[in-house]
Amino acid sequence: MIFLAYAITKYELMGISLIIQRWLATIITFFVVLSSFILIILCLHFNTKLLILMLVILGMFWAFSALPLRNLLITTAKRNFVRGWYDTNKLLEKIVKETDEFYRQHTMRNNV
Repeated sequence: MIFLAYAITKYELMGISLIIQRWLATIITFFVVLSSFILIILCLHFNTKLLILMLVILGMFWAFSALPLRNLLITTAKRNFVRGWYDTNKLLEKIVKETDEFYRQHTMRNNV
């Protein structure tokens, strides 16, 4: 409760939805990771060597994939719920693609 009050005063109620989205994305990612480990343990509890191998592989997978999953959830939430938010990389890619197509059409007209 104290953390919520601090966040509201610090961000002046403007960024509270972003804080909630980040925490929600972190919680969702945590439960996905946790459920995958529990599923592996439940399925392979009879074979200790295979269980350890799969836990190591799954741990390495989540070591590299958990943060991108969290960022994907945050980006998707911002794109859908925050007015005026855009992904700069996608916007720049779109601008480059459109200007490249325009440039090619323009040079083809001049060459004809």
